[in-house]
Amino acid sequence: MLVPDMPDPIEKIQGGIQAAVLNLLRGFASQPVEVLLVSVSSSAIPSYKIDLGPNVKIQFIPEGPSTFSFLNYLFSCPGKIRKIIKEFKPDVIHFEEGMNFLLLRLFIGQTNKHILTIHGITFAEARLKKYFLQRIKWYQNGIVEWLLLPKHIIHISKYSRRIFLAANRRVSPIIFNAVAGRFFNVEKKAATTNQLLFVGAVNNRKNILALIKVMYALKITGKNYTVNVVGDFDPTEKYREEVFSYIHLHGLEGQIHFLGWKSQTELEAIYQEADIVVLPSLQ
Repeated sequence: MLVPDMPDPIEKIQGGIQAAVLNLLRGFASQPVEVLLVSVSSSAIPSYKIDLGPNVKIQFIPEGPSTFSFLNYLFSCPGKIRKIIKEFKPDVIHFEEGMNFLLLRLFIGQTNKHILTIHGITFAEARLKKYFLQRIKWYQNGIVEWLLLPKHIIHISKYSRRIFLAANRRVSPIIFNAVAGRFFNVEKKAATTNQLLFVGAVNNRKNILALIKVMYALKITGKNYTVNVVGDFDPTEKYREEVFSYIHLHGLEGQIHFLGWKSQTELEAIYQEADIVVLPSLQ
């Protein structure tokens, strides 16, 4: 399996792809299969490996010296991955991210079967970017992805497959993201406390401002809610200023708590306290 920027320690995940990959790895740990996840890190780190179980290992390798990831994917890290593939001899190479990351397909394991899990529709996300340069970057990512799509693709939802198939007629199965079993053990609360929960990256596409505006509309009718926000702002967007400006202007500081990213163990307890989980995403 190939994915960029998995964290170490592995519990310190930041976003849906990392959560899905971690849960998938833990599921594989109980199966008769040998799995090696290669995480291509944008940090300047030496290569090293950790064990997630007897049959599941994670190997971290540096992406490369350039500040432009696509140059590293072309010239720096393919040699390291080819060496790993030669030693591990995988039956399948599974990409857990597309876009520029698929440039690696040009140089690695051409005799192996390649598969990609589609976690986001790049062209659809590009249209939601508020700034011109961001849209250009995402459209460029989408073109690279389009040209390098492997024959075998997995979708994580009916929505994803429907949007994707509008432009690409490949037949693809739907396999939902893996979820840790302990999240199904959250007990029903004895009483409600008007506590909302948002989990994910905080950006224009995830649309948390819509939730905050509804909270204000309810507040002026005498219905007060609080929301815990687990996640962080996208540093490439100016969304943070927009969100905090609205919060300050409407006196909502005491009702919205930004907790940053949390481990899955911490998140389990946060889910236990919530009354409603809200995801007002534009997709």
